[in-house]
Amino acid sequence: MSTPYIDVYVEGTPVPQGSLRASRQGHLYYSNAKKLTPWRNAMMDAVRDALPSDHEPIDVGVFVQMEFYFPRPKSVTREQKLTAPDTDKLARAVHDALTNAELYTDDARVVGFMARKYYSDDENPPGVRIRAWED
Repeated sequence: MSTPYIDVYVEGTPVPQGSLRASRQGHLYYSNAKKLTPWRNAMMDAVRDALPSDHEPIDVGVFVQMEFYFPRPKSVTREQKLTAPDTDKLARAVHDALTNAELYTDDARVVGFMARKYYSDDENPPGVRIRAWED
């Protein structure tokens, strides 16, 4: 692949997009908003900082690659994380952060993505590496 349009690393324990719940008044909210909101804000800030100064939201196809790194329990020696949270819910949080950071005009512009979960190591602390290419 060519050079990515953005390539950012956001440190912190990745948080999946939670399930939507309805309050008694009918307002929708994410069940894990207390953790999700700061995580999405951190991703949005990192993406905005990485965008070129003349950036206009991308209005063509975009391919996004996400690598999530989680703290490694002492008893685990494998590289890949095979337990919760689900990769698709982690990716949904990234896609929403990229939309809110105005990387692209709408997450419908994402024509493909790859998301993987790993345990952190010396080179990759807990967090997410996000790369995006115009496709």
